[in-house]
Amino acid sequence: MTGVVLAPYHRLVSQALATGDLDALDDLFAPDVVDHSAGEVGVAAVRARVAALVSAFDGIRFTITHSVADGNLLAGRGHITGMHTAPFGAVPATGAVIDVEAVDVVRLDTDGRVAERWGGIDRYALLSQLGVIPAR
Repeated sequence: MTGVVLAPYHRLVSQALATGDLDALDDLFAPDVVDHSAGEVGVAAVRARVAALVSAFDGIRFTITHSVADGNLLAGRGHITGMHTAPFGAVPATGAVIDVEAVDVVRLDTDGRVAERWGGIDRYALLSQLGVIPAR
């Protein structure tokens, strides 16, 4: 059963995020998904965040290193890698290659779509790898 529950999470990472297939997000997220970490509601907000990442980082990849399921809750840890080739927020393209850790916990609805999300990336590592702040 765990493999069946984890399948949507792995599909999200491999299909929607790694390929930039924003249309797949509509199938993977509930229309009224709540992202507690970002303080946003709705799949349109998810699409905007993913689009920003995909457009700013060439060759972006999301690699899952660990994932577990408990009922309709999934947790995953992995790495985001890519080359910063276009503006990301207020940061102009740097050409830097990033490797940033990400952790997510999601709750699936009865249709198997992500209804809630908690998590994020190591922002300090991202900003230091982009040269915005000093490295540790």
